[in-house]
Amino acid sequence: MNVEIIFSLFSSLRKSVLSIMFFFIFCPFISNAQHAINGKVVNKENIPMEYVAVTIQKDSIFVASAVTDSLGQFNFKSLLSQNYKLRCYLAGTINYEIEINLKNDTNIIVQPPNDAFQLKEMVIQSKQDIFERKIDRLVFNVDRKVNASVGDALSVLKQTPGISIQSEIINMAGKSQVLVMIDDRPVKLSGTDLFSFLKTIPSSDISKIEVIESPPAKYEAEGNSGIINIRLKQLKRDTWNASIGGSFKQNTYQNGGLNSAFNFKKNKLSLNASLSGSVSKNADINTQKMHYPAFLWDGSSNGFNSNNSLSPKIGIDYRINKKWKTGIQYIGAINSPKGMFKSTTVTKSNDNKSEDGIINSEGSNTGNKNIHSINWNNNIDIDTLGKKLTIDADYLDFNSSDQQVFSTLTDAPLVSPFKLDYQSNNHISTIIKNYATQADLEHPCKNYDLNYGIKLSHTNTYNKTLYNNSQISSDSTINNEFAFTENTQAIYGSASKNLSTKWSIKAGLRIEHTNTLGNSVSLNQVNKNDYLRFFPTLFINYRRSKNHGFSLAYNHRIRRPGFYELNPFRWYTSQYFYTEGNPLLKPFVTKNLILNYDYKSSLFFSLTLSNTINASSQVPYVNDKDYSTSVLRLNYYDYNTCNFNISYIFQKWNWFESQNELNTYYIKSHSHIAPVTPEISEGYGASINSSNSFVLNKAGTMFSGLNLRYNFKGRTANFQTNYPTNSIDIFFKSSFLSGKLQVTIAIENLLRSNDFNNENKSNAILANYTSYSDSRYIGAAIVYKIGKANLSFVKRKYSNQDEKDRTN
Repeated sequence: MNVEIIFSLFSSLRKSVLSIMFFFIFCPFISNAQHAINGKVVNKENIPMEYVAVTIQKDSIFVASAVTDSLGQFNFKSLLSQNYKLRCYLAGTINYEIEINLKNDTNIIVQPPNDAFQLKEMVIQSKQDIFERKIDRLVFNVDRKVNASVGDALSVLKQTPGISIQSEIINMAGKSQVLVMIDDRPVKLSGTDLFSFLKTIPSSDISKIEVIESPPAKYEAEGNSGIINIRLKQLKRDTWNASIGGSFKQNTYQNGGLNSAFNFKKNKLSLNASLSGSVSKNADINTQKMHYPAFLWDGSSNGFNSNNSLSPKIGIDYRINKKWKTGIQYIGAINSPKGMFKSTTVTKSNDNKSEDGIINSEGSNTGNKNIHSINWNNNIDIDTLGKKLTIDADYLDFNSSDQQVFSTLTDAPLVSPFKLDYQSNNHISTIIKNYATQADLEHPCKNYDLNYGIKLSHTNTYNKTLYNNSQISSDSTINNEFAFTENTQAIYGSASKNLSTKWSIKAGLRIEHTNTLGNSVSLNQVNKNDYLRFFPTLFINYRRSKNHGFSLAYNHRIRRPGFYELNPFRWYTSQYFYTEGNPLLKPFVTKNLILNYDYKSSLFFSLTLSNTINASSQVPYVNDKDYSTSVLRLNYYDYNTCNFNISYIFQKWNWFESQNELNTYYIKSHSHIAPVTPEISEGYGASINSSNSFVLNKAGTMFSGLNLRYNFKGRTANFQTNYPTNSIDIFFKSSFLSGKLQVTIAIENLLRSNDFNNENKSNAILANYTSYSDSRYIGAAIVYKIGKANLSFVKRKYSNQDEKDRTN
């Protein structure tokens, strides 16, 4: 398959995107007198009324509907100059009706004639599809899924199309580095920390999962895998609820955890808090074969990785007045990772296949990793027309320390070329601090909607590496002190418009200016970078009918080097192997063109074309003279990919749901450093996934399920070949006591497939690797929930009330 012609067309399209985008952002749309109706429903005391259904009709034909928010407000946009009938429904009864001759934007106050109709609580139900395709995202309506109310956020993500979870990595459409957000707020956690946090969110608290494959201009341009935005249900006023749960997992070792959550809303104050802790220990089994010209190195390693973690979260929101809501949120992760390994490598002569030597190594590592993230959020409603200003200030503090001790003993003849005994005691510490602020304005206009804003970010990183090695302590490049500073300023803007009932469009531009300074104190080396990047986005949506929908998206995404990747220190794991950072690494940009089609909100097709220039990755330099391997990070290759995804959701029967997905891709890479790597690499890859749920009783409180996943052999962008892996998962879920008690039992990776199995070539030397991280296990989890509505209590006035208020 040759995709160069497609990518040449792709490149031509790219040139016209900026002009299209600027047209939509900076030029007014021409339309035949479209107007807005903005209103507010109040009672006789002028107190806003929430959850009132409001409809607009034209000659008894339904036009649009809305539900009033906590301020009693509603609005309708893009209405033609005509006569309309506006109706308000209270408890299912038409309580207010008025004729409107719409000629201009209209503001009205609705006051029911009899306050006896005032709502205490009203539930508006409508038939929603499980999955909805919007102009820039796929929306998973969690409440519409059969077993969505049992479990946690992780279990819901496993049921989301295009999302896969393996070895504590969340992937989107086969790509990692996904950004997870909660109600549009980024979660500054990853790996085990992120998983622990997601387990504290009951699935019953989740309203929607938004899968944003191609993020609009307001979101960060970093990463190429998009955003997962988890939207929580809004807590009703005068309500509190809490949950407490525990989990147990048995693989090679025993693992367990506890988690709790609390939510409270009274008058203007909202409070949410959660705390989770876990003790985990997992076996770590690896194999490695190095095919040197004269020798075969056949190695295996056995060990474990353990971690004691604590993840607190607390958020406080306060509505200062009708238009201004402010809040602060803290998320933390406190970890104490440990590990130990023993490895044996047998060296065999290629001449007679006899053993020439045995290299025995063993080591251990202990450390601490702490993450503290604070967000201050402000939401300000500027007017009743829908203008909204959001201001965020964020602080991130990351601090880690790791101590590694290992030794190597070599049993080989005196004439052997291999080095002999080796001992090492290594220590590395890392401190990262980030300060960021963003102001975002949603600006509805008469015929279109604008969104624009600015973001500033400043990061300081400090690394220190100390070695005490018996063989290499004289090397001045080993001990290292590295400081890194990054400043990024971004401005962005986008415009969206409904061209008709079937067509809509959204275009945007994000401009980022970044300057970095890396200072390797030990090497007396300073590196500076200063670059300006433009990130256009374009979305076109066509809804032919309720059953057929098409969308087209185009964007630019950037991948900046990780802070640890820029540090030029060497991290030795034996005298034969080390990794090294590169302060000269450059960011690289990926251009994506995405075409989506959905049928009856149950069958989804997605075709993605991507082009990446000067990508960076790790390169293993294998030396057949001293049998050492140095892994360096370089910008060294370009690649094109064509990815095709099909998802089908079967929900014909009340007792059974099945979600099935096929993901295939073609990739072609070109290396700038041949023959260290092959000059050209191309090939195919694919994976299939099937998630099936069965309802076991008439009450719909007991479920079982079977999840299947198979990854076929395939090439990667960085010149590796991945061999097949599979996963079979079985689960049972049930709820008791009217849903207050939930129990889950699960078996994952039933066949004990390797988590990692690949090969690559460096300097024509073939290397094979496998890894298994104890992903097969049987586990159980239990959650108990309590709550109360209609809170009322006498508020006491304390003598130190002002001081207490200042602590919030």
